[in-house]
Amino acid sequence: MSIFLVAFNAATIPSVVEPEIHYYQQESLSASGNGDVFSSASTSESVSVHFPININAATKEELDQIPGIGPVKAQAILDYREAVGVIRSVEELVNVSGIGEKTLENIRPYIVLE
Repeated sequence: MSIFLVAFNAATIPSVVEPEIHYYQQESLSASGNGDVFSSASTSESVSVHFPININAATKEELDQIPGIGPVKAQAILDYREAVGVIRSVEELVNVSGIGEKTLENIRPYIVLE
């Protein structure tokens, strides 16, 4: 049987452990609903979008810049718009694949129907 003894100096152990803090850079966006601008640095092409945007006329790149809408949902909105013609109400967007009530409420400040 072996016995291991570990000795240490109590003065070398900190009495308070400092938490590690990690900072991550995140794109920030705020929209008051009137003419806010967002330029994306995450796409290969720079797309400048003025919010709110008209979902009946927006391109895929513009739709992609709406917080909560990525390229897949942007394409789904375009497909839906092509199938039905004009989107007549914001609430109609819940018929788009991938957009539910929560997503709709989150994107509402960024979109208009014209």
